[in-house]
Amino acid sequence: MKNTLQLFFFLLVLTTFLFLQSCSEKETPTQTVTTGTIQGKVTDAISGTAINNASVVTNPPTSSVLTDQNGEFTISDVPAGTYTVTASKIGSEDCSVTVSVVAGKTTTANMQMNTAPAPNAPLLSSPANGATNISNPPTLVWNASSGATSYTLQVSGDSSFTSLLFNQSGLTGTSQQVTGLGTTTYYWRVNASNSYSTSGWSSPIWNFTTVFVCGSQIEYAGKTYNTVLIGSQCWLKENLDVGTMIQGSQNQTNNGVIEKYCYDNDTINCNTYGGLYQWNEAMQYSTTPGTQGICPDGWHIPTDDEWCTLTKFIDSTVNCNATGWSGTDCGTKMKSTEGWSGGGNGTNTSGFTALAGGHRDNIGNFVNKNSHAGFWSSSEQFASDSWIRNLYFGLTTIDRNAVVKVDGRSIRCVKD
Repeated sequence: MKNTLQLFFFLLVLTTFLFLQSCSEKETPTQTVTTGTIQGKVTDAISGTAINNASVVTNPPTSSVLTDQNGEFTISDVPAGTYTVTASKIGSEDCSVTVSVVAGKTTTANMQMNTAPAPNAPLLSSPANGATNISNPPTLVWNASSGATSYTLQVSGDSSFTSLLFNQSGLTGTSQQVTGLGTTTYYWRVNASNSYSTSGWSSPIWNFTTVFVCGSQIEYAGKTYNTVLIGSQCWLKENLDVGTMIQGSQNQTNNGVIEKYCYDNDTINCNTYGGLYQWNEAMQYSTTPGTQGICPDGWHIPTDDEWCTLTKFIDSTVNCNATGWSGTDCGTKMKSTEGWSGGGNGTNTSGFTALAGGHRDNIGNFVNKNSHAGFWSSSEQFASDSWIRNLYFGLTTIDRNAVVKVDGRSIRCVKD
């Protein structure tokens, strides 16, 4: 009996030991790691020195931390994924970097910060806000902005700046002449830039109103024209070149599109000598003397009388009532100093600068380039004919004559 109890007790102890041993050998379940760490350093973009107390955040948001005295930071327990890390500090420009965080890993996010402040928006100087009768082309002036290395100037015909007439960046001075403006009210503003950032626009927006001064330039249909004062009249200094070229064999038509001929059907000749136009097209199918026709706003096709005023001012011996050649040296004074064949260049002392662009005859041929210039008036002689002025290479005088309206001649506009 005693031996039996001893055996039972031994077996009980052994069983308990084996049970406890098996429990201790069971492995603890492994937990899955789902987060990582972002570490980095924020330094000055120029000097490379550490930037402390910069706020560092992530997007999507996790934790927000500050850089230490060495410019370093650590963001722990960041779920795996892609983040934009941004550092910011008052008085400096924010900087960012995009990183991918891997679970159980440390990702580096070093950043360089522009610590110089943006320049202040410039203060406008002249012309004064709301100024009128400003001569063309105006010179716009603003005050220097501390820390700025360049400026951007914008000029528009509306205060919303939806259509920019002038838009120039990289200006290193504090003034700019703006060409190509008409006679109306314009709005302007300036901002300042340095290597770090750009200021806001000058505020409030200023405006000025121009007045046309003969001798300045005008913009029309994408081209720049010079002007010249001759006596009391203001003339374009170049032949008009506006519209779409058609072949010389075709007639220009009233189709809502300004059509032009270019000598020898070559647009290079239009660039040099201007377009050639049939009378009705030039007049835009009006027969009223002095009509605007294809000229810019505020300008018109000169009447026969206005041609008379011009030519008699240049040469008092011109007979405006005569048909044919008259005067002494009107032609010489009106012709350009180059481009006329046979020694026929003029002196151009009038400033009119007539070029020998030739014309398109009434059957579609191009003739007399380098030897002839012919200009329409807006005055009819008969229903089929209108008055013109002619200059020739071999003559010093000027011709007043009438030709059929289907000829292609040059147009010079005169100011209203």
